[in-house]
Amino acid sequence: MENTTESTVLVSYARLTEKPETALSRLASALELPTDVLAPLATELRPPRSHQADEENLPGPLLEEMQDTYRRLDDRAVV
Repeated sequence: MENTTESTVLVSYARLTEKPETALSRLASALELPTDVLAPLATELRPPRSHQADEENLPGPLLEEMQDTYRRLDDRAVV
């Protein structure tokens, strides 16, 4: 994340699929596009598949770093 610039746009796919019309409008705005340009894609989005990681076998520091990285990415997502 240290290499991202102001033009970097992060997207949470889970949030994108929760309210696709609203999320696509916000994404278009972040990309400096007309807010309705991505709207037709809303019907194409499917909820993410969830996968459970076997966290018991991960070393504690690795698990903590993974969770922290996910939180930081999610916090920076525009959608």
